[in-house]
Amino acid sequence: MDQKQLSDIPFKPFNGVVSGRPAFYRAFLNIEHKADTFIKFPGVKGAIWVNGHNLGRYWNVGPGSTLYVPAPFLKEGLNEIIVFETEKLSRPYVCFTDKHDIG
Repeated sequence: MDQKQLSDIPFKPFNGVVSGRPAFYRAFLNIEHKADTFIKFPGVKGAIWVNGHNLGRYWNVGPGSTLYVPAPFLKEGLNEIIVFETEKLSRPYVCFTDKHDIG
C-alpha cells in the first residue's frame, strides 16, 4: 500500500467560500510577537493545526466558536495554519481573536 505524506495533499487556499466536499486548506500568518490567542471556527465542521500542532476539532453547533492557540505553538515570523473542513468554509480567511467564545 502506498502511503501519502502531508506534502502530497493538495491544499486549497483561503480565497473563497467553498462547499460540497471535504478539503484541506492552508494559510500563512506572519507575526512579530508570540502570545496566547484564539482562532475562530473557519467553517462548519473540521479540525485545525498550527505549525503542526493539532488544536482540535470544531463544529459550528457549539457550544463555543473558538479554539485556544497557546503562545508556544506559534513562532515569530511565518506560521502555517492548516484546516480540514468537511462541509463548508464560513469565510475566505482565518480569523484570530483575543477572547475565547465558549458559548
